[in-house]
Amino acid sequence: MQKGLILSLRYPVDKVIQRVERANPDFVLTMNNDLKKLEKLRNHYNGIIVMYTVIKTSRNASYVEKELGDKDAVYAKNLADHVERVKDFVDELLLTAPRAIEDVVEVLRHSGPHLTPPRRG
Repeated sequence: MQKGLILSLRYPVDKVIQRVERANPDFVLTMNNDLKKLEKLRNHYNGIIVMYTVIKTSRNASYVEKELGDKDAVYAKNLADHVERVKDFVDELLLTAPRAIEDVVEVLRHSGPHLTPPRRG
């Protein structure tokens, strides 16, 4: 069985890296993402990085903005651009779309391999 950590990148990245080094997990799930912090984490950690991403659509945007904030939110139509932006830092995306999962299923169905960046290493 693999072990992992959930990491909030709201914390100072050096503290996050220390936590990862102490625990030596097989994978980490990052939340409250910041590209500069993700880059630094990637440079210090060779395990699997999974990025938690909230998908916004016209159906759920007001709920996402009000209840969850925008920090990890990406509009469904911009998902391919998001993948391109983060592909050097993360290995996997964990997607959620509160109150609009059908919209994300459609995006994934139509985008398919276009959302899959080449694997690192």
